[in-house]
Amino acid sequence: MNFTRRRFLKAAGVTLALPWLESSTARADTTPPARLVLVFTPNGTLKDRWVPTAPASLSPILDPLQNFRSRLSVITNVDMLSTQVGSGDGHQKGIGHLWTGTALQPGQLFGTVDWAGGPSIDQRVAEVIGTGTTLRSLELGVQVPGSRVYDRMIYRAAGQPVPAIVDPRETFARIFGTETDPQQAQLRKMRRKSVLDAVLREFNQVQNTVSASDARRLDAHASTIREVEQRLDRLPLPLNACVKPAVPQVDSLTAGDAYPHLGQLQTDLLALALACDVTHVASLQWSSASSPVVFSWLQQKVDHHELSHRADGDLDARAQIEQIDHWYAEQFARLLTTLQAAGEGGGSLLDNTLVVWGNELGKGNQHTHDSVPFVVAGNIQNRINSGINFDAQHQSHSKLLLSCAQACGLPDTSFGDPQFGTGPLAGILKT
Repeated sequence: MNFTRRRFLKAAGVTLALPWLESSTARADTTPPARLVLVFTPNGTLKDRWVPTAPASLSPILDPLQNFRSRLSVITNVDMLSTQVGSGDGHQKGIGHLWTGTALQPGQLFGTVDWAGGPSIDQRVAEVIGTGTTLRSLELGVQVPGSRVYDRMIYRAAGQPVPAIVDPRETFARIFGTETDPQQAQLRKMRRKSVLDAVLREFNQVQNTVSASDARRLDAHASTIREVEQRLDRLPLPLNACVKPAVPQVDSLTAGDAYPHLGQLQTDLLALALACDVTHVASLQWSSASSPVVFSWLQQKVDHHELSHRADGDLDARAQIEQIDHWYAEQFARLLTTLQAAGEGGGSLLDNTLVVWGNELGKGNQHTHDSVPFVVAGNIQNRINSGINFDAQHQSHSKLLLSCAQACGLPDTSFGDPQFGTGPLAGILKT
């Protein structure tokens, strides 16, 4: 029997050509992959109602996160120092700097500014943990109203904003466009092993018909194939939580009272994308900077942006802002609950995920970038100090972003504009 490379490739099949086999080593170990999720909500907050008053407590706004108290850190007094440079109004700077730590580029595209001047932290992390999945990253939004600086928080690189998907039906298609059902994945795994078995049988048949040197080469090939077979045995399958749902039912993408339903769909689909191992990096953007959403389902009649600009003495506005931020905390808790429910590696998907919640402003009626509210949830394979209220003492938020990136495996020692600090935020990462 004549054994040729052409015959080997035919037996192995297109999907099992050597490049595929070599690339499979990226998932050969049994350690679950790290994931990163960024969550944005707009218009600042009420510091006195958001900041916890005791080391182990949660504030009235963050009360919906009580079930995850041991799994999250509330970061107080962290400042967007990078907003001290560059053009743009408070909201533009806030969302442009939030995940990039870099100034908006000068230009005339949006008044005196253009897009942000660097990549967002998730895109940098995706270069490390996002290369072996179907989607390098997944950007989702809820009623993001346009294509302005106000509407973009994710940047692939300087001047390259990544628009969020706002239609859950499109999100569904993006996630489930390839087969991710666990049973189908098991069948694919079995088919690949059967192909390898067939190739090994062919090797054995020709072993005694070739020269000694060729026999040694074939034996080396056979050893390689056996190693690949062993790697396939260890190759993780999508989590049991990866169950393909029905296509989302959406009546309107723009109706004000559709906001909660759209957000819940996007939240659940994001969690499914992680559970199905479609991506390791994702983001969820609620509305936009200077969000005009009216929270009618909370019996409110004034839009969020207007409320955020009311004076500190307007007790009614303050009560409504607290109600809004409490509702957003409930949505954040929904995401954490879904990740917690997905089992993985003896724990949960949340155990292997870092979820970072941020805002473009600290105080809405002053457009400040001091004391910007951040919550970090999930201890990502025990790499993060959780269950604490961490006072950053007005250090740069870029140091916080770098801490999160390093927890995901990024080797960098700085992020964003280095003049506003390098290195991680001391005390966030476990040493």
